[in-house]
Amino acid sequence: MKNVVHGRMRRGFTLVELTVVILIIGIVATIAAPKFFDSVSTAKNKSSAQTLEVVRDAIALYQANQDSYPGADGTGATLKTDLTPFLRKEFPTLQVGKKNADIAFSAASPLVVTADPEAWIYNKTTGEIRINHADYKSY
Repeated sequence: MKNVVHGRMRRGFTLVELTVVILIIGIVATIAAPKFFDSVSTAKNKSSAQTLEVVRDAIALYQANQDSYPGADGTGATLKTDLTPFLRKEFPTLQVGKKNADIAFSAASPLVVTADPEAWIYNKTTGEIRINHADYKSY
């Protein structure tokens, strides 16, 4: 904005103009920030849901080939080893919870989140697997 004061050109913004612009930016940020952070949480949950489907597919392929479910000895290492030929890469890591690939074994059906959750919970007799963390919300 150009102002003429005493015959000279003065360039710049007034304090009122700057205050209005900062106020508008603050309002937009107040509205946009929660939506942004919620979309990050939604993306992590959806990524974890996709990872869960990949593992479930690998378990189904193993069961179809071996007539039993993987991880028969009840250790996470054996489950991961059994599923390796049916996964494109190593056993996946989750985006929610502890984010590690630890696997808790449970005989309960249906599976429920345990008090000390690992990344995964698995029932070796039914082949059921799920994400073992309260942060995960399925869609």
